[in-house]
Amino acid sequence: MGSYITTNQNNTGWNLTLKALGRYPLIADRIFETLADAQAYVNDTNPGASATEGLIISVIKDTDKNNGVYYISSIPSEAGETGELIKVGGTETEEAKNYTKAVELSKTLAVGQLIKVTEQETVTTGEGESAVTNTYQAGFYIVNSAGSISALSTSTGADDEVGALKGRVDTLEGVVGNADSGLVKEVADLKTNSVTKTDLATAISSVYKFKGSKATYADLPTEGNIVGDVWNVEAAYNKHPAGTNWVWVETTTTNDSGETITEGSWDALAGSVDLSGYATKADLKVKDVKADDNVLSLDANGNVYSTLSLGVSEEKNV
Repeated sequence: MGSYITTNQNNTGWNLTLKALGRYPLIADRIFETLADAQAYVNDTNPGASATEGLIISVIKDTDKNNGVYYISSIPSEAGETGELIKVGGTETEEAKNYTKAVELSKTLAVGQLIKVTEQETVTTGEGESAVTNTYQAGFYIVNSAGSISALSTSTGADDEVGALKGRVDTLEGVVGNADSGLVKEVADLKTNSVTKTDLATAISSVYKFKGSKATYADLPTEGNIVGDVWNVEAAYNKHPAGTNWVWVETTTTNDSGETITEGSWDALAGSVDLSGYATKADLKVKDVKADDNVLSLDANGNVYSTLSLGVSEEKNV
C-alpha cells in the first residue's frame, strides 16, 4: 500500500494524517528519481545490495512514460549483468481464489498486472518419485507473461511498511505536539514570554534621566514630566537637605467607581550631607607625652585625649 502524509493547522496545533494512495509500499530506499537510477539499484551486485526478486520500487521524476511502480522480476547473479524490471500496469487489482485460478486469469491480463490471491493452495505436479508439491500463499502476484505469475516479496509486507511509517508519523506528531505539548506549545510559550519592542521601550523609558538643576523645589516642572526624569534641587526642602535629587514617579490606583487613576509626583532620591559637625583627621591628630609613668595623648588643642600607663620615657608624634 502506498501512502503520503498531509499536515494542517487548526486552533489546537498541527495535525498529521496518513492516507493510503494505493497498493504500493512507500519505502525511502525504493523510491528513485529516474528509471536509470532504479535499474542501477537492481543491477547492484556489491555486498550489502538490498534489491531482491519480488520487490516493488517507484520512479517519480522521470518522463511520464517512465514514472510509475516497477516489479523486480530478476536480479543479476554477477557484475555486468542486467536485472529485469516490469512496470506494474492496471489501475485495479484483479482477484482470484487461489494460485491455479490466478495463473488462468493471467492469460487475459497485461504484463505487470497485479492479482490478489485470497486463499492458500497446495499444488502437486508430476507422479511418483518425480512428483513436486508447492504451497502458494495468499497474497499479491504479478503477471510476468500470459500464464506466468510471480509472488511479490513478503520480506517486508505492505502492511508492515505502512505500520512502520505510521509509527514514524506518530513519533513526529508527538514531537510537533499541540497547544498543550510539544513544539507547538514551546513556540507559543516563547511568544508569550518573549520581550517585545514595546516592552523594551517601556523599560528604557523608566530609567533615570538627569534633566539638570533647579534652585528650589518650587521650581520643579509640574507638566510634561516623564517617569524617570531627575532634577537636582540646590536648596533644602522640608527635611531634605540641599542638593537632593528628585525623580518623577507615577502611581496607578482604582477608585470606588472602578476608574483607573494615574497620578505623578516628585520623589526624593538623595541629597548632600552636611559633615561640618564631624571631626576631621586634623582635629584627631594627637601627641603622646610622658608624665611620670604614664603616656598622655593630647589632641590638637592640648587637651588630654587618653592616658596609658606604659612607662614610656620619650616623646612621639603621631
